[in-house]
Amino acid sequence: MAIDLIRGKLTMEFAWNAGRAGTVFLEHLSRRQIVGSRCGRCRRVSVPPKSFCPECLGRTEIPVPLSPTGVIETATHHTSTATTFALIRLDGADTSLLHYYLGDTPPTPGTRVRAVWAETPDLSIHALRGFEAEA
Repeated sequence: MAIDLIRGKLTMEFAWNAGRAGTVFLEHLSRRQIVGSRCGRCRRVSVPPKSFCPECLGRTEIPVPLSPTGVIETATHHTSTATTFALIRLDGADTSLLHYYLGDTPPTPGTRVRAVWAETPDLSIHALRGFEAEA
């Protein structure tokens, strides 16, 4: 007998160590700034920042200021919750950031977006509420 789909809910407490790169990223988000890292060897700019380059394993420079604007590479929309997640290539970055798209309708690849900040940013990924289409 094959099982096609199992539905359920799993709740789990956890602790996560952001590390040096993640801490720098979250500290800057709390100040309404997006930063990445630049590889000293291949010059690739990653966001969120990495302690080492995922492409060539070179050491990185952190923080590298990035633009709060970019372009949607792809998106997925969850109809039952009306939630859209998007991979956003920020201007100046070579990698994409996964975050919420805040528009009313799912975006198409190539849509220009800008960051939307929380009213009172804190030291978490939620300091950046998500992205919306540029006017």
